[in-house]
Amino acid sequence: MRKYLLLLIGCSSASQICAQNNGTSIEVHEVLQLGTAKEYIVSGAESFAGGRLTCLSNSCLSALPVTWLSFEGKRINEELVELTWKTVYEQNNTGFEIERSLGNSTHFEKLAFVPAQENPAAVHTYQWKDPNNYEGWSYYRLKQIDLDAKASYSKLVQVKGYMKMELQIFPNPARGQLSFSIYLTSATKGVVSICDLGGRVLFRQPLSFEKGNNRKQLPVHQLPAAMYFFLLQLENKTTRIEKFLKE
Repeated sequence: MRKYLLLLIGCSSASQICAQNNGTSIEVHEVLQLGTAKEYIVSGAESFAGGRLTCLSNSCLSALPVTWLSFEGKRINEELVELTWKTVYEQNNTGFEIERSLGNSTHFEKLAFVPAQENPAAVHTYQWKDPNNYEGWSYYRLKQIDLDAKASYSKLVQVKGYMKMELQIFPNPARGQLSFSIYLTSATKGVVSICDLGGRVLFRQPLSFEKGNNRKQLPVHQLPAAMYFFLLQLENKTTRIEKFLKE
């Protein structure tokens, strides 16, 4: 029996489908609600006057073992990213490799393998959670693998990092010492600079930071009384700038 995926707007029942198809016998297997439209899995007709039929038989989709409905990623909290994807009528699918690239969309590495679902449902829903506390952008893609080892890729999704980076400098105005505190979600390295209002660097010092709260001190007694910029640059290219007054 051939099955078809029918996209039809404004039709809510099998009787309406038959009426729009001039009484031709059509068997409705499943109704999928996707946004404002409905998709009907039907059989019994080679053409349809009221909508668009797409063949879902093995012979029609031998080159497309998986039809993607969606692939999404979202950050749950500072330590976790959730990936979800949906497919329709999988054929000869062994599963999906999850790949991730941090900070760019070119250097992907395999994180896990999710096997194909064996249930007969028309729509397959998958979910996987990645322990990810990267503060920059994370890029994900799925590598779908056939039974014959052929592979194809999903679209890319990007997830923004969790930035809980609260920088405070004190005292302000400062005299002999300038202190600063910052909270970071992971250990990293960075550079602290002090510049005049014209952008000239007067002080520069590399520093290492721990995960969590960090508090550091810098000597500023050598600086003339004036207004300055405090710059913090981390390895992931995150920059924070604060202005302070030296008395």
